[in-house]
Amino acid sequence: MKGSLAVWYEPLHIGDVKGRPPEVELHFNLWRDLNIEVNFFDVGILFKDVQDLKEFSFFLPIELELSDIEDLFPKMSEGETLNAVFNDVVEIMRNDGSHIITTTRNGPFHTLHRVEPIADFTLKAINIDSERRGAVVVLSREFCQRIRGMPGDHYIRLRFRLEKKKGELFSSYFAPEDAPLLSSFGLIEITEFRLNERRSYPKAIVSLSNAGSPRLSAIHYFLVRDLRYELVASHTDFRKVRRLEADLWQHYINDLPANAGNRMVIYHWKADGKDGKGIEDFVALANFRVPQPNLPIYLVLLLVFGALGGVLQDSMVAGFQGLFGLFSAEDNEVPSTLLAGAILLGAAFFVLKSKAVQSRLRKLTSGV
Repeated sequence: MKGSLAVWYEPLHIGDVKGRPPEVELHFNLWRDLNIEVNFFDVGILFKDVQDLKEFSFFLPIELELSDIEDLFPKMSEGETLNAVFNDVVEIMRNDGSHIITTTRNGPFHTLHRVEPIADFTLKAINIDSERRGAVVVLSREFCQRIRGMPGDHYIRLRFRLEKKKGELFSSYFAPEDAPLLSSFGLIEITEFRLNERRSYPKAIVSLSNAGSPRLSAIHYFLVRDLRYELVASHTDFRKVRRLEADLWQHYINDLPANAGNRMVIYHWKADGKDGKGIEDFVALANFRVPQPNLPIYLVLLLVFGALGGVLQDSMVAGFQGLFGLFSAEDNEVPSTLLAGAILLGAAFFVLKSKAVQSRLRKLTSGV
């Protein structure tokens, strides 16, 4: 991952009077392989104690526009979607358009809130270095004041559309050095998720995040992949893995291609705060391998090197014949075959370095 995500808050009470840091639980869903042009990164924030919460900020190390952000409140109004997101049977008690009050068999559950750009959150650009920019989503003081005045837990859920190159935020790709010479090869993808890893912060984020760290009571990270990606290794064991229930998630992911849901697998990592202390940072890294076909390039190189082998064989035969005086000085077979071999060798080099081949390899190793 190119950097680290970060969360922080601005306290309501500043100076000698200090309140309790807000207690927050974070839910992350990274949806890969749904569409070659876009990945979805969903962020759910559950506020449990907000009495000292004035503003809340969330940083992503990638440049974003407001059009890249979607409030998932409308999708959460579906009962089946709530069951899928919270892994429980959740009932809607009241929906007034701006918030939804829910319950479970154990009693009152979360209050879900609609969040509107400008009114409830803003998007700020942050310089990471001379070439890259990041984005900070700031939940406004008005929104924080609104949830401070309501009882119970409060939940929002945002979706970030990571289109094209933005989809590589969490992933890096590695192909074997001899990939052009193989009819297929195993592409290795490293998918890495980091949160609150301060040594990876840009200087501007270090300064901003010094305002205050919320107490992170739990972090859930869900990575959703196609079955064709084989999990090779992970830095730590995931909590569970299961098939995606396509019927439950269909409304939540309305861009889900036909029958794609039946091919998706969910990997779930979880961290819990211990002894009343919050989680300081969180890292989840997983290596996947997927077969990549490379037949067109392989066939071209096979033909080139096959012809080159035949020419070299003819050259060696002609060379031995010349060495033992088996043809006259006027015979130009040796130099002509050697010239043909050099031409084919140059052609092979040209094929390997050609823009078409390099472009094809980049596509094979760019992931989805």
